[in-house]
Amino acid sequence: MRSFKTATTTVALLLFSLFPFSPTHSQTVYSAGSGIWNASGLWNTQPDGSGTPVTNPDDPAVSAVVQAGHAITLPGSADFSVYNLTVENGASLSAGSASNRYVQVFGPQVLVDGLLGGDGLSLDIDGPACTISGAGAIALSRIKKDLDAGAANTTNLTIAADVSLSWSASASLLNQASPSNAVRRTFNVTINPGVTVSVSGDVSIDGINGATNNAWNDGLFTVDGLLDISGNLYVNTANPAGGNIGYSIGNSGRIIVRGQVVGNSGSGGAATATLTVQSGGALEVTGAGDAFAAFGGGREIVSFNSGALADYSGPDQNIEPGFTYARLNAGGGDKYLTGATQVNGMLSLSGGFLITGDYDLNIGIAGSITGGSASAYVLTSGTGRLTRQVGSAQVLFPVGTYTGYNPVILSNAGTSDQYSVRVADGVFGGGYSGNLLTSALVDKTWVVEEGVPGGSNATMTVQWNGFDELPGFNRFACSLHHFEGDWLPGAEGPAAGGDPYTRTRSGIQSFSPFAVAGNSVLPVSLILFSGRRTAEGVVLDWATGSERDNAFFAVEKQTGRPVFREIGRVSGAGRSDQPVYYRWTDSAPANGLTFYRLRQVDLDGTTAYSPVIAVAPSTGEDAGFILSPSIATDRLRLDFSQSPETAIDIHILDQNGRIAGRIPVSRNAMAVSIPVAQLQAGLYFLSWKIGGVPYFARFIKA
Repeated sequence: MRSFKTATTTVALLLFSLFPFSPTHSQTVYSAGSGIWNASGLWNTQPDGSGTPVTNPDDPAVSAVVQAGHAITLPGSADFSVYNLTVENGASLSAGSASNRYVQVFGPQVLVDGLLGGDGLSLDIDGPACTISGAGAIALSRIKKDLDAGAANTTNLTIAADVSLSWSASASLLNQASPSNAVRRTFNVTINPGVTVSVSGDVSIDGINGATNNAWNDGLFTVDGLLDISGNLYVNTANPAGGNIGYSIGNSGRIIVRGQVVGNSGSGGAATATLTVQSGGALEVTGAGDAFAAFGGGREIVSFNSGALADYSGPDQNIEPGFTYARLNAGGGDKYLTGATQVNGMLSLSGGFLITGDYDLNIGIAGSITGGSASAYVLTSGTGRLTRQVGSAQVLFPVGTYTGYNPVILSNAGTSDQYSVRVADGVFGGGYSGNLLTSALVDKTWVVEEGVPGGSNATMTVQWNGFDELPGFNRFACSLHHFEGDWLPGAEGPAAGGDPYTRTRSGIQSFSPFAVAGNSVLPVSLILFSGRRTAEGVVLDWATGSERDNAFFAVEKQTGRPVFREIGRVSGAGRSDQPVYYRWTDSAPANGLTFYRLRQVDLDGTTAYSPVIAVAPSTGEDAGFILSPSIATDRLRLDFSQSPETAIDIHILDQNGRIAGRIPVSRNAMAVSIPVAQLQAGLYFLSWKIGGVPYFARFIKA
């Protein structure tokens, strides 16, 4: 603020704050050289210096022009007022320090063809309308509407030139003009097409973060260019009723938020906050975790109009479920659904997995998907499904699990319908449950459902990888089986393709689990396999539901991945239609995390392998680290006593020893947060090495 030295002007200042006015332009002054703003005779009423010298043009009715070749800095800690501000080509105006120093602009123009800022210089926009333009460099600390004497109630700012704002401690583009919640101050900002505004801090319309209850700051920020925010975008307000705030991203506009988009939940006030993305506009969020925070309070509205884009481009991000997306980009790392999610337009997949957990991802009737591949697909890690409309044309469901990409292609010659698809590792004798089948098939179950039962005449193609095939599977004589109380085979024939492979079945009129297998009866059905440490060693228990020509089981152990070695044999029952129980003890177990499997051998020498189980280390699980909590639903925290000297990977292993996730850890990190919400409930292990020393820990996902 300016310093007013007389009692008369002090009273005037009070009146100005109560009854704002718009100053009338009285004159223009020009710099006569370089120096401090208020240096004696530094300004003149004529460009050539032939007019009246002016010492300090600190007046909301006076325009200031910094002429070519002149460098002006602000003195001390004072702020200065002008009507219009011009910085010519080859000229500069700066604060002279890193501290925030303000030029208060009351007129319609800030024209910069030279350099404005480069340090703590900031602008207060106080008039009814102002445009920032020019071909120069504008590197300010902040732009805001403030509580300045003589400021207009409503200010409309147009930014027509690229601007960077370096203030990062809080909001650097904001409205902070209201003195109380009974006095309304409005700040409307428009960023023109082709213009980039880069903000190191936050953007807020209601104060620094929309959380105050003692002011009424409202307005609309319209972005037709690019607004790149390193901090947070506050879509929240504590204004009273009628003091709504809003952001609008136009059809050529884009907002990038590298922090969080913060909603109204938990804030006071009665006003609403809106964020509207128009057709052709884009909102990009890059921050990890919850890119949208404090949403769901009922006083924020986020709208993606038809053709608008929501771009999640950061690593390990949670998709906000409370929106209806027109277009959704999921790239740059894994994404996690945190609720049922609707995409009415295009879903674009690139560079990571979209992990469903137990939530459905629904693509609208007119929607589409691009980019499904082995490196970018919908990972159905729980009961969550991918739902799409299917008619006579082929429709791709780009789904898979943590172990690989296993898409489905559907077409329907019957009644067009919404179909839901998920894929899971393993095949059960009872379709959804029962005995785990361990040989002569592809180790995947595709669960397909139709929205309205009946009226379908579908053709389905499923895809798998060579490593998905269990021992005994013959890809030259296989079929797509459908579970209808029992596994019913389709027409047998060779798989198509060459790793990956596909198999197709036509005439499907009902839906449930599907699997790929040969058409012969499986010889052994394994219903149990577990291991535990005792004083005598590691005790392994397993059971079969039925056996055909079972000669023996070979027990195999793995202490250093990936090689298994045989450590014992147990004779089989030969033939049985009843459960048979087996036990074998490894009397020389390793101390570390150990993996076991069974190799089942028939009388004719045919072999099949069981799932792999993991037995936890006997001692030292907590040596060198602390893992908490031991039972987790969302995240784990792993603290190291010895930080890694190089970047490492922590692998999440399931009970079968399969990798269920990978967490990169930077060098010298002393702790890491590990997301586990995407995992199915069960026992898991963490495995990593520091300095060549292996470490293991176990936890339970609830």
